[in-house]
Amino acid sequence: MKFLGQCEVCGRKVPTYRSLGQHLRHNQDAAHQQLREKWDTWRGEYRATLRCRKCGGLWEIADKSLKDKKRCPRCNALRFKLGKRRYEALTLDKSPDPRVLMTESKSKAQWDGLRSRSFSWTPGDLTYQRVLQDIEDGEHVHTIQESLGISYKVFKEIAEHGLGKKRFSQLMYRRKVEVARRMVQQAQFRSGLEDRFTDSLKTSGIKVSARNSWMTFKVAGARTHREADIKVEFSCGKKLIILCDGEVFHGPRALYVDPADRIADDVATADGFFDLGYSVCRYSESEINSGEALSHLQGVLPSLDNGMRIYRLWHPPIERWG
Repeated sequence: MKFLGQCEVCGRKVPTYRSLGQHLRHNQDAAHQQLREKWDTWRGEYRATLRCRKCGGLWEIADKSLKDKKRCPRCNALRFKLGKRRYEALTLDKSPDPRVLMTESKSKAQWDGLRSRSFSWTPGDLTYQRVLQDIEDGEHVHTIQESLGISYKVFKEIAEHGLGKKRFSQLMYRRKVEVARRMVQQAQFRSGLEDRFTDSLKTSGIKVSARNSWMTFKVAGARTHREADIKVEFSCGKKLIILCDGEVFHGPRALYVDPADRIADDVATADGFFDLGYSVCRYSESEINSGEALSHLQGVLPSLDNGMRIYRLWHPPIERWG
């Protein structure tokens, strides 16, 4: 899993810059909005720090066309002063790179609105013990990462140190096989999620006005097609779109897609429906099967009947009114 750091305001884990933008957009309190202004300013400017291959020194650029330069201005001037052969024969003691690695892809991009960019551990410390204990207890890898605020790289390093590489590899393989078996079984025998929830709505007296309606609108800046699983219309003229998310394909434990990409797409889809004037409620398969989704919807119906709009996601957990 990717890991940039944690939100400076609330400490929420931020896996990618895209999720950071979504996080700042959906938290409307003053502190988050002040941070969002800072983020927008930073995104609007091009700045990069390059490292010279010759001397190891750092220099900043504000012109994107210079991003592939290999020599700093000082060494570039030295190259023309000495000539090609003398310059190439010149050996300089490189200073170590002081930049902090931000992600597992080795990116060194930094934004000072994040904290806890780097993470260190030692054998036997609290994080080390928690990781090994959670593995022993059968906790999901994603759950361990979320609870401790660590990247998959850190999780793997600790697990391999404590269990040994071979045992860790075998354990992860067995878990993948078991998860795949369970998810495929759910996909085969727990289908009809929308049908079951629609039946529950009708039994509760909630009138469903449409099913599986395809709509075209902008998602993440591009026009595309999205399906509204269930539509409910109210006497005030407002409409609610309900999206039923099977956890095989949605959320942090999605099996057949990249969870981070799918979550970002689900959020962008909900944004698109909401920007069109609809209320939006995403419910997970677990919430629908347990009855929690129906209870939540029944609780917000009076406000929706009075013309208010709701925006509700189960992951990330967001609920706001507009």
